[in-house]
Amino acid sequence: FADAACIHVNKLLKFFLTNVDHEICVSHTNKENLVLRAALAPGGVSVIPNAVNTSRFLPDPSRRPSRPTINVVVVSRLTYRKGIDLLVDAVPAIC
Repeated sequence: FADAACIHVNKLLKFFLTNVDHEICVSHTNKENLVLRAALAPGGVSVIPNAVNTSRFLPDPSRRPSRPTINVVVVSRLTYRKGIDLLVDAVPAIC
């Protein structure tokens, strides 16, 4: 959080969240990040995780490949900060 862009974003966060009564984040990591960057009280920030309705997104067992197949599924943006580089390094060791 120490480069010029981050310092500017931190100031903007503080400015825009000044009159907000309560913040909601999608993860505990996101909450910790927001509390640090915007200098917020942790009690004023809640976490409501993203959710998936597993009854709507249930894989069809008949379409599964025979064992010993390993499937790696990633639902994310392909950006460095999401750790996709770690996945790319780990896949050869797994498969």
